[in-house]
Amino acid sequence: MRNTIAVFKNQFNEFMADKEQLMLFILFPALAFFQTRIVDLDYGMSPSQIVKGMASMFASAVMIVIIPPIIAEHRENGSLRFMVMSGIKPISYLLGIGGFFMVINMLVAGFFVWLGEFRGSALINFMLTMFLAVSCSILIGSIIGIVSKNRQKAISLSIPIGMGLAMLPMFGEVLESIQPLLNILYLERINNMMLEVQTGAFKTDLFVVLVNIAVLVLIFAGIFKSKGLKS
Repeated sequence: MRNTIAVFKNQFNEFMADKEQLMLFILFPALAFFQTRIVDLDYGMSPSQIVKGMASMFASAVMIVIIPPIIAEHRENGSLRFMVMSGIKPISYLLGIGGFFMVINMLVAGFFVWLGEFRGSALINFMLTMFLAVSCSILIGSIIGIVSKNRQKAISLSIPIGMGLAMLPMFGEVLESIQPLLNILYLERINNMMLEVQTGAFKTDLFVVLVNIAVLVLIFAGIFKSKGLKS
């Protein structure tokens, strides 16, 4: 726990010094806010529909864009190697960085709740869906960061992957031929959960997402041990 807190505090300090990260966390909520105010709701669009779409893009993309350069830089400057040599385990490192960003993401999710006017069980279902989506994105971003040789390489990988995942739901008909594959991946299930926020009818989706998270944790732990000691 002490190591996790140390990584959390270190990430807080880095975040406060990085204005680009801060701007990304402001951009999506701002876009969602203006869309709910500008879009003509008389054409069948409701605030909750707009917010669910923006929230899904936010949860799918932002962490995959932000986290890889951070971890790659830790590797590049030797601080990750120092952490490993000091006894910080993969799970402590992941919980420290992931925990910090999870706090910020859930604050943004709270703003989305207000915009989407979610109440009661819909509020709980929405926050759960956001938590799971962000967890997957943090894990994917962490894996990209660990395998990247440097910050520039991490950026060149993370931006197209993050943006591609965020835009994936828009190409549903084009990707219909690989639908069985998409059905076992978290992104498709998260989109289904977003659609069912009001009803909560997503038990199968929830199970698949949890399996995805377990697999990603195992992959991250294995790569961390093999790459963390290398500068």
